[in-house]
Amino acid sequence: MKILSFFLLLSIPTFLFGQDFTFIVQSNISNDSSFYDIKKMNENSYWIGGEKGILLEINSAFENKYIPYPNQGVNILKIDKFSDNHYVLCADQGIIYHYYKLENKWEIQHLKGFKGKVIYNFAALNEKVAYICGGNSKIASSKKAIPNGFIYKTEDGGVTWKKVYKSIGSMIWDLDVVDNKIVALKYNIRGSRLITFNNQTNRIESKSKLYKILAHEYNADLKMLVGANDFHIYNSGKAINCNTNSEYNFKTLIWDITSFNSIKIGSSCSGKIVLMNTNYTLQKEIQCPSKFNLYGIISVDNQSLLLIGSNKTILRLQLNQDEIQKINN
Repeated sequence: MKILSFFLLLSIPTFLFGQDFTFIVQSNISNDSSFYDIKKMNENSYWIGGEKGILLEINSAFENKYIPYPNQGVNILKIDKFSDNHYVLCADQGIIYHYYKLENKWEIQHLKGFKGKVIYNFAALNEKVAYICGGNSKIASSKKAIPNGFIYKTEDGGVTWKKVYKSIGSMIWDLDVVDNKIVALKYNIRGSRLITFNNQTNRIESKSKLYKILAHEYNADLKMLVGANDFHIYNSGKAINCNTNSEYNFKTLIWDITSFNSIKIGSSCSGKIVLMNTNYTLQKEIQCPSKFNLYGIISVDNQSLLLIGSNKTILRLQLNQDEIQKINN
């Protein structure tokens, strides 16, 4: 497949706050593969995975290359690590790829009974103990189905996995480590809830209130849920501050959110990003040069972020300190 890789010669500026967007990668093929997740693997490497097993690496100079690995052709939903030597790619159909950096060795793990299930997220407590979550593959593809949400745990570095939680009527979208405990984001037709587990007993220790939001992600550092009001994701976006219970509404679903210096930036549908300043008095939506969904966002340095999304879109967003000051004022 042909892609436009590395830098385009010119940045594509937008008018608001003078921020600059640069395409790092963009496909010239209609309905090409999507990138779903991005993870910083070390000081000079970001891995990006997605549809049909596409896997790319970008370095700190924003040069990119495809990563050769035993691709099984299923969607990669999550990239993470047990340790600096043990990387994992969580995918559809119960597939987990394990990469051992020092040995430069790949292993493919097929979890039994996972046909029709998607592993949507991963969180490691240490190099041996980790959790995965997810549910029905059709739910992850925005199709109607019984969610059959689950959480599995490993205590041997991913060699074996044991089910520690299930919910037929709910999808488990996200997992985070908070104070050395696992916090899961659970969604059903009533709304979203955060559930904290005791890692010794694997029992529920506490539950949050029920939030009226189709939450796709919980950012534990920001204490924020992001998503939409309902399944009409192109007409409804929402963010909730779980500390204050304050709600912020936007035009389209927010897929991911991060803190960048003193502001919060979220990636959204149809090539939009959202900006919120320190005290949330400013809430803006900006149209990127791309019109495609932006599924992930990550800070690279004190002036740059990377946005990833559908149609093999990878964008670099640059904001200098003067522009950030304007946003906060």
